[in-house]
Amino acid sequence: MRALRYVASAFLLIAPAAAIAQQTAAVGKPTVAIMPVTVAALSVPADTRKALEDALANMLATEFGNKPAIQLIERQQVSDLLTRQQLMVSGRMSEADAVRAGKLLGAQYVVFGSVFIESKTARMDIRLVDTESGLNPKAPFKKSGSQDKLLDIVQELADDFTRDLKLVNRAVVAATEQPLPVAVIMAYSRGLDYEKRGKKQMAAEQYRKALELSPSHAEAKAALDRVR
Repeated sequence: MRALRYVASAFLLIAPAAAIAQQTAAVGKPTVAIMPVTVAALSVPADTRKALEDALANMLATEFGNKPAIQLIERQQVSDLLTRQQLMVSGRMSEADAVRAGKLLGAQYVVFGSVFIESKTARMDIRLVDTESGLNPKAPFKKSGSQDKLLDIVQELADDFTRDLKLVNRAVVAATEQPLPVAVIMAYSRGLDYEKRGKKQMAAEQYRKALELSPSHAEAKAALDRVR
């Protein structure tokens, strides 16, 4: 327990760095919002758990904010919206509500983080969701280790997850590309539908069809790579 309190305190020391990183917004970058991190640990007191959740969210914000190709929504904006919309219930929020919050914030992507703490071990999961399609543009990451190494686990996991992270800015794509033929839009939409239902082979066929008609369709390319 003493180790967790130390980790929480250490995390909170990086909050100023996260705030600075979040000021790097620039036009043309895909927008990302960090959702509140959840900590599942029956043995951890409520105040320590809340400190950990805030600190972990700060850590993720720092890692994502350090990526020059990403525009990060400020955490205070996220917090204010969740409060106004009353989306947090007992400190928890559904994925559907989180995605809806992301859309209201103007975020194209939302990041979820979860930590599971047992007697001597800890595991963190990170995943990214496209607020428009509801899909994961990057496979979820997870990392486990000793409970007293939680700080290292989170830092390494966040760094691994954000390394080479390439996200499509739909607004820029829409503004610079010529209007897509209806057949391309239909094929891409069918591909998304098949992918949501877990039919990857059928989704890939539709994405290939979209690319045959429009070889520069960036989102179809990314989607095809995702389901291969």
